[in-house]
Amino acid sequence: MWRRGQQRYAGDAVHGGAGGVVLPIQLSDPSAPATTVDTGTSVAFEGGQCLGGSGTLTTLWSFGDGTKMSNTNTHIYASPGQYSVFVTCTDSGSRQTLTTLPITLTVTPLNPHGFLGRAWSNYQAVDARNPSIYPLAGLAEDGRVYGAWLQNEGSGAGVASGRMDTGTPRSWLLEGLLPLSGPLVSFNNNTLAQRVAPLDMAVSPQGRVLLAWVAGTSLWYAVRTPDVGWSMPVQTALTPSSTTIKVAVNDAGDGAIAYCTSGGAQVVTVSSGSTVTSTPQLISSRCSAMVGYAGTGLQLAKAFDVAIDNTNSTVHAVGLMPSNSTAGKSQILLRKYLPGSGWAEAEAVSAELPQASFSSSFSLSYSLAPAGQFAGVVWSQLGVSGVSNAYARMADSGVWGAINPLQSNASAPYALPLIAVNDGGQAFVAMGQDSPAQSTYFMYLTNYSAANGWMANPVKANTWGGFSAVDVAIDQFGHGLVTHCDIGVDTVAGTLSSTGGWSGFRTVTPLYGKNAFHYQAMRALPDGRAILMTSVLATTGYAPSGFVLLQ
Repeated sequence: MWRRGQQRYAGDAVHGGAGGVVLPIQLSDPSAPATTVDTGTSVAFEGGQCLGGSGTLTTLWSFGDGTKMSNTNTHIYASPGQYSVFVTCTDSGSRQTLTTLPITLTVTPLNPHGFLGRAWSNYQAVDARNPSIYPLAGLAEDGRVYGAWLQNEGSGAGVASGRMDTGTPRSWLLEGLLPLSGPLVSFNNNTLAQRVAPLDMAVSPQGRVLLAWVAGTSLWYAVRTPDVGWSMPVQTALTPSSTTIKVAVNDAGDGAIAYCTSGGAQVVTVSSGSTVTSTPQLISSRCSAMVGYAGTGLQLAKAFDVAIDNTNSTVHAVGLMPSNSTAGKSQILLRKYLPGSGWAEAEAVSAELPQASFSSSFSLSYSLAPAGQFAGVVWSQLGVSGVSNAYARMADSGVWGAINPLQSNASAPYALPLIAVNDGGQAFVAMGQDSPAQSTYFMYLTNYSAANGWMANPVKANTWGGFSAVDVAIDQFGHGLVTHCDIGVDTVAGTLSSTGGWSGFRTVTPLYGKNAFHYQAMRALPDGRAILMTSVLATTGYAPSGFVLLQ
């Protein structure tokens, strides 16, 4: 809105001397790019344009925080609070002065960004009407949350789906029960701290969803698009040998499903039309196992992983395969599926590993950054001392760097590593410290940047023994988030900053009592929003499931 000048003389014009007539000055109202900004952030205001008058026009901004008026429209607030911002325009000839009405700007305390600048919500039920188990959820960039879980419907177990809208972020809207017919979904909910489920789900940044589950002896899947909803469930001819599956999907609706068979792990690709577009591809000669000392809970040791590039739909599948050059040895290989070209030749991402390395605790994890430029893989293998150690390798634009052990002290062997990579090429890893003498795995954390490499000394995250039901994520600022439930503790979460600062664990679920939780899964967005889903131990029937949001 433009404001008209305050005149010194009556009439529509101002006398400019020597019989001249000067038009009144006009001034456009100020506006801010947002109603709320952070301290320490440069704010560029709009408006404040002065016209008319005579002589030199001078525009001065008042930012309301006690600083001197300025002829620039940008300002940095040093302290939080509410401030009134206005603009004054003066000309030097007719001495007209005009001041706008003020606008109000709220300045908040400096936000460390990502996971560090957010707080967990209160714990709430997934669906209070029906007990459920093994909940999963993913977030889209617009704030919508999509989920799936096993739910007690009538006489058997079905896969239920739901969503939360941005306008009702605390309420699940039940969308349906899948499969609509066919065998029941098998489940086990009476094992403490178990990190394995008969279903997996992925959500792309723009809200495409791929859900896969095992019912009877068949692998099923369904896809969801934001404007259409869920497709009909598809029962494939694939017969997994276990409930360990992993899915990935992108904004184009292309995806991949990796699953276990008696001969190892295989992967198939899925198109946006919800059809399987490739024959099963063997990606690992080993599959998965639940690992844990007696009485300390369980963590899934997985010898395969899968991801998809959001920009070009290339599928990345990683697994442990026999070496092509040396009998009796194996290597971690990466296979890529290129749309229109099929599967490319495998490339080795580890050195040759002796077969003796592959005890039941062998594990690997692969992460592809959202934009597809950066990737990272971590794995455990037996070292010269006969105990398992964790190693990592990072890639930039398909070029792999050096293989690095994740510790500088050989007396601290690590196992069961999990990795997350962001678009800045930074990485975050959580892993267990294998301590046979204490019959436990302690949790250790480390991070990576191209400038500094891996931390020389990983951070010990817990004082109790246990590395069960662990999930990890990284935000766009390089801060890591780890969530965890284990025997003797409730579900907890903590952050490792990009500079190595550890927050400590915080309990984020109700105090149902120790040993209450048997499952948790976490998903996060690069800006730091996250959702953590859990279910509670039940010796019979179904247990209650719930969630907390990092917002």
